[in-house]
Amino acid sequence: MAAINVAEIRDLISRFGNNMINEQAYIETPFVGKKLKRKKIPDKIGVVNIKAGPLSSVKFIRDYGTLPQGGSKKPRQGRYDPVGIFGRIEIPRIAAKVVTNTQDGINLVKENIDACSKGLGLTLGLGAIGASIGVPAAQVVAGSTTFTVTDPAPWRVGFGFEVYDPNTSTIMEGDDGSELVVTKVDMPANGEGNTTITFEGTGAGNGNAVQWETTYKFYIRGTQDGADSKMTDLEDITANASLYGVSNTVDEWHGNLDDEEGPLSIERLSKNMVTYRRRRGEKPSFILCNSRNVQRYDDQLINNRRFASGKMDAQGDIPSEYQGVKFFVDEVVKDADAYFVNEKDIALHVFSDFEVEMDGGGSKEMGRGSMLVSDERLIYDTQVLGIFNLRCERRNGLTRITNITD
Repeated sequence: MAAINVAEIRDLISRFGNNMINEQAYIETPFVGKKLKRKKIPDKIGVVNIKAGPLSSVKFIRDYGTLPQGGSKKPRQGRYDPVGIFGRIEIPRIAAKVVTNTQDGINLVKENIDACSKGLGLTLGLGAIGASIGVPAAQVVAGSTTFTVTDPAPWRVGFGFEVYDPNTSTIMEGDDGSELVVTKVDMPANGEGNTTITFEGTGAGNGNAVQWETTYKFYIRGTQDGADSKMTDLEDITANASLYGVSNTVDEWHGNLDDEEGPLSIERLSKNMVTYRRRRGEKPSFILCNSRNVQRYDDQLINNRRFASGKMDAQGDIPSEYQGVKFFVDEVVKDADAYFVNEKDIALHVFSDFEVEMDGGGSKEMGRGSMLVSDERLIYDTQVLGIFNLRCERRNGLTRITNITD
C-alpha cells in the first residue's frame, strides 16, 4: 500500500484542527475552561473603566428643600496589553511518508495535536492563576538533572519552565533559546514531604550550568522575558500593588490578601468571608483551590458532612462548600493558596483564540497549506498562537488566602 503523503497529512490536520486544539486546551484547565467567562474583544489593547462609590449628590429631601448640586464621577482608565501563548507541532517528514495507512496518519497527527493542546491549556491555566510556580526546596548543584519542590501542584511531565534569579533580575536558563523540560514528577504517595522533579535541558550542563539557589524562582517558560510577556494573574489582582497602570490606593482598586502563615481553619475562612462580603457586597461565586485544600477543609468537618442532609454520607459524596459557596477544584492552584472568586468581576479577554499562524495572507485554519516545510530540519511545521489576558473590573471581588500550612 502506498505511503501516506503530505497532502493526506494536511487533510488529517484539517479534521483535527483549531476546534480540537481549543477544546482540549480549555479541558486541560478547568478554571479557565469552566468557570472563567471568555470575552472575545479583538481590540489592540484592553481598557477597564474604574470607579468606586455612589455620587455625592444623592440625599434625602423634603418639600421646599434646597436641591443638591449635581455630581459626576470620571472613571479612571486602566489598560493592559495582549499576551501571546505559542505552541508548535512538528510532524517528522520521514515518519509521515512511511506510515502505511490513513489510520496511522490520523494517530500521528492526533497525538501531536493532543500534546500541543495540553501544553497550551496548562500554560493558559497557570498564566491566569499565577506564573510563579515555586522555588527549589534545596540548592541544585550545576549539572544536576533533579531538584525538589515543596509544592507539586503546577508541575507536569513535558512542561517547559525557566529559572529566574531575583537578585540579579536575570533568567538563568531559557533566555537563549535553551529549554528546560520536566521528564518525571515523583510525588510522595501520602502527600507528605518534598516532590522530586527530574528534568532535561538543551543548555550547557544539561540545563543548569550554574548552581541554583533556594532564592531562585521557577516560572512558566517565557513569562520573565519582559513586562509584556506575562498575563495578569490572580496573584497580581490581590497583590498590594497597582494594576493596569492604576494605583491600588484609589477608588477601591485593591483586592483582599490574607498572607499570614497558618492552616485553612474555619475561623480563617470565616474572617475572610466577612471582609469579602463587606467590601464586595455579596458572597463569592465559588472558592478556587486544589484538592489538597479541599481535603484540609473536609478533615475539619467530616462528621458534619456525613450527616449534612439528615442521612449518613458514608462515602463522602456531598460536594464541599462553605456558607453555601461551593469549592471548585483546579489542580494547578498552589497548595498554599485558596481564592474567593466572583465570576462577575473577572474574565478571560480573548484577543484571538488558538489558531494556526501562517505566512502572508494564508488561511489560519488547519487545513491545506497550514503545514510548512522547515528549511532547517526534516519536519513539517505547524505553529499555533493564542492571544489573551486576564480582565478584572473589580479587584474587591477577589480574595487570596495564601501561605496555607497543615
